[in-house]
Amino acid sequence: MSASLLVEGAGSIHLPLSQEGLARLKSVCQQAPYGLGERTLVDTDVRKAWQVNPDKISCPENPSFFSSVVHGLAAAGLAAMGLDPRALELDVKLYKLLLYEAGGHFKFHRDTEKDVCDDDRPAPHSVRAHRRSSRGSSSKYFSTIFFCDCEHQLEEVTGGSRLSLVFSLVRNNVEFIAAENVPSFVSSMPRVKELLREWVEKGGGGVAQRANSRRSRQLATVARSNAPRMQLATRATRRTQVEEDDSYDDDDYAPVYSRNRSEYKRKLLAIPLAHKYSKTSLSFAGLKGQDRVVAAMVRACEFLDVHLCMLTKHKTVTEDVSIEYGIDNRPAKFQRWEIDVRHQVLRCALKKLPRDMNQDKDEFNERDLFDFLEDEFRGTGMMAGNEGGTNQYFYHVAVLVVWPRETRMQTICCSPIHIDWLLDWIEEEACGSEESKRRNLEQAVDAFHSLPEKFEASPGWRLGCWKFVARLLDACVKSGARDAAFLILRTWGTNMTSFDEFATAVKAYGWEACKGTVETVMNAVKEHEEPVKRQWWSGEDVKAIDPPEWYGAVMACGGLALRLDACGCRDGAIAAAKMFCGAISSELPVTVKYNEEKHLENGIAMLLEFCIDARLGDEVSHILGRVPWEKLSSRALAKLRDHFPERREEVDEFWTWRKECFEDLSGSWSKEKYMEDVVKFVMELESLGDHDTAVVLASELLFADFAKVENLKDHEVVALLLLDKAELIPRDRYMNGSKVIKTMRRAASLVGLKEKDGLRTVFGDLCKAELPEVADRAEMISWVGDRHRDPKLALAWKDQKEFFETLFWLGEEEVLGAMVECVSKRSNLVKWMLDKDEGLVEEAMRYGGNVRDAMRKVVDSRMEYLSREPSFGNYLPPPPLKVMKICGFVDARQVYGNPRHQRRVHEIMVDKWKSTAFVEEMEHLQELKVRFV
Repeated sequence: MSASLLVEGAGSIHLPLSQEGLARLKSVCQQAPYGLGERTLVDTDVRKAWQVNPDKISCPENPSFFSSVVHGLAAAGLAAMGLDPRALELDVKLYKLLLYEAGGHFKFHRDTEKDVCDDDRPAPHSVRAHRRSSRGSSSKYFSTIFFCDCEHQLEEVTGGSRLSLVFSLVRNNVEFIAAENVPSFVSSMPRVKELLREWVEKGGGGVAQRANSRRSRQLATVARSNAPRMQLATRATRRTQVEEDDSYDDDDYAPVYSRNRSEYKRKLLAIPLAHKYSKTSLSFAGLKGQDRVVAAMVRACEFLDVHLCMLTKHKTVTEDVSIEYGIDNRPAKFQRWEIDVRHQVLRCALKKLPRDMNQDKDEFNERDLFDFLEDEFRGTGMMAGNEGGTNQYFYHVAVLVVWPRETRMQTICCSPIHIDWLLDWIEEEACGSEESKRRNLEQAVDAFHSLPEKFEASPGWRLGCWKFVARLLDACVKSGARDAAFLILRTWGTNMTSFDEFATAVKAYGWEACKGTVETVMNAVKEHEEPVKRQWWSGEDVKAIDPPEWYGAVMACGGLALRLDACGCRDGAIAAAKMFCGAISSELPVTVKYNEEKHLENGIAMLLEFCIDARLGDEVSHILGRVPWEKLSSRALAKLRDHFPERREEVDEFWTWRKECFEDLSGSWSKEKYMEDVVKFVMELESLGDHDTAVVLASELLFADFAKVENLKDHEVVALLLLDKAELIPRDRYMNGSKVIKTMRRAASLVGLKEKDGLRTVFGDLCKAELPEVADRAEMISWVGDRHRDPKLALAWKDQKEFFETLFWLGEEEVLGAMVECVSKRSNLVKWMLDKDEGLVEEAMRYGGNVRDAMRKVVDSRMEYLSREPSFGNYLPPPPLKVMKICGFVDARQVYGNPRHQRRVHEIMVDKWKSTAFVEEMEHLQELKVRFV
């Protein structure tokens, strides 16, 4: 140990510590805090200590003390723990100097990994070298080494003082270190492999495979009891005892749905590890102590797939308490899967129950597995060293998840909601080989097809489910997996006819090849069509009437013709339309109303629309002769009037009749629906180029006394404009203001929005009211993910971009000034708006004038932002109501009052500010400024 330390502000502090040195050292110390959840607190009842940051400490008498002497101590300690410091490529960093006077202490806590390691290397450890004046060590120095997740305490100093130097041990080798030379690995490996192979042969990890049967408990005993024991100078880890439990039958392998019915239970086994890990540190390379040996033994079983995951517990408290367990491997491979903690988790960390405890054994053991996590996220659980953490650094239960390699696809293909990551995994596994990709896709489709109920669920859940199956179909078509594509069409086609991918597949393989499949789909819909129980029409409750046999099939499949035409398959679209029209074999009763919950789209209206566009007169007459006009969409009626002049009188008479039906009804839902249909009808006529007719029909068909002013919908705003009642439109923000503004712009030429000063003012006021919300959503997207990879974010940004294009189109100086003021406070939004690939710059140049001047001011604001070094507060917007992520992993709401978050975010922002990317962006901005002059 060095004879002295040099502490900034206190001078040279000689060791052992004298009273005079203690006084000087204490004068530069700060009260040491501790973490509780995400909070950083100071409470001397919990921790009574003083601290000095490492940048103020040096050792001039022995310059190699930190790099050599401490490194030697750490290497010896790691060797005692079964770790090779040379293989780790060990690095030692001073973390803090801590001073405990008489009465000083720190209650039981765990050091967060962030406390001891601020970079991304995977295995933070902690070494502490202490000096204290109490008895118990002849040299008055001692050291201890332990993993960060070890629960420990510093007992009260009863006399003298304790001076501690805390070091971080950081590994530079990020690869998994093999354990073949560890004695416990050599002795246990044959038995572990034998037990795991027997487990596979007896059922391969089926959901009902008893993970707690005698065989699996033998595996737990072998894997854990032979692993190297950790040498800890702290409170010993609680020892567990394995209990035998043969209360289950080994033959129960029936696949069943998980609790939320979103997926089948998978055939897998989860093996809990001894140590605790955070989301940041969880990796095979970062496994600690005996966990590394257990992982090495399991990975050596070539017949298994092995993944390292978090075991999570989700508790929902409403009237009843609902608890679900899951495994999470994000973002490496798969997303969260639900797991049966009783049947799929290997019980290798169980407490022995006291004889007098009359409690369900499984309930007690499940709670024991998670007891250290109780209330941790709410900040009332185990204390943490020094500062509060983030959810990325909270400890979790880590597990090795295994399944038989030969049943890989059957294991991972249990729910279509995971198809996105499945396709990414298949792409990664293929390594550019189309043959490998095609083979994996075929296996995946076969695995999904083998599920007992074929994803059958409620209609609401089905819509969210089948979009993923549609993506799988598209991948099969593009990769040439023809048989797999046809298997999807035949098996799940009844649920997928409303997706563009269905039409793309028909186009790829040709109508003649797919004709029989489409007929099979139609027949399947007919067989599963259920009668309508009750219908409402014209405000009256009508007796239920069973629809014709063809109704459900045409409603489900009729839109295929329109989609085939949209993707460039006109011949196939015409053939499909004729097939569907031929299926309409009888009249449809008017009282059978289109059911939005049962049928995801109005296939009859879409079929008629295509036939009108394709000028298929016979088919149009056939549909109109059997389908009541009340079932037709406003779009189809507008096209019918425009494309078939001989039917204009019929269309006008129909609308007149409909108005008479609703004229005496006040405030009914049907009347509101009528108003919406009229607005859509006249807007479609306008888009077809018949402006004068659209204006005349709007004045005739809309109710002149319409004067609604509260909770206006987009079509109702347009109705007021068409009735010259713009003064009734409120100027504040609407519940769905973006949709209102979008619809008003579509109707601009119909109502003369830009030509009439009053309407232009109303529109500008609505845009200004909606602007902050749109800007906040756009800024938020930049924090939460990549819009180029996430379809939902891409769609949201498309809507926001369209909003800014609308502001350019309007060109009002006052509105553009509000836009500049609003977006200039949101740095990432400004960056996106000025990105050359987004097209807003070119739009601004096309409009010129006020728009170009406004964008020049936006450029100035971005340049001003880049010109100054980031400091706390100037790059964070006000905390929004929703979660925003900073730099991909920090919640913006947590930054305020959290020193660690502030420091980390600030460091990242400064690094970005100094990077060449910022220099290149500044050059790009200079070019834009010249263009906008």
